[in-house]
Amino acid sequence: MLYEEDSLWERAKSLLVSWGWVIGFVSLSFFSYAHASKKKQENYRELKERVGELLKIKEEAIALREELCLEIQSQSDPKWIELTLMKGLGLVPKGKKKVLFDKEAQ
Repeated sequence: MLYEEDSLWERAKSLLVSWGWVIGFVSLSFFSYAHASKKKQENYRELKERVGELLKIKEEAIALREELCLEIQSQSDPKWIELTLMKGLGLVPKGKKKVLFDKEAQ
């Protein structure tokens, strides 16, 4: 009976040694795949956020471009020139009064 247990133990031991490399390789492969999958998901999430930011910046740039195009087109309009002079230089058209508020008096 002792001989059968030793034989069984020897067979289990030889089976473990012969299949140990396979089990180790499969385990290493699984953990490598799991790590790569996690890293891929993190990269995907970061890139998705970046795409959202870039789309927002693109929309703002398109809106600014449209404003500038309208401004360029209206530069030959006398009303636009008058408005620009009033805003930029503080000039007032003839017949109108300029009102100034003193900030220190408030």
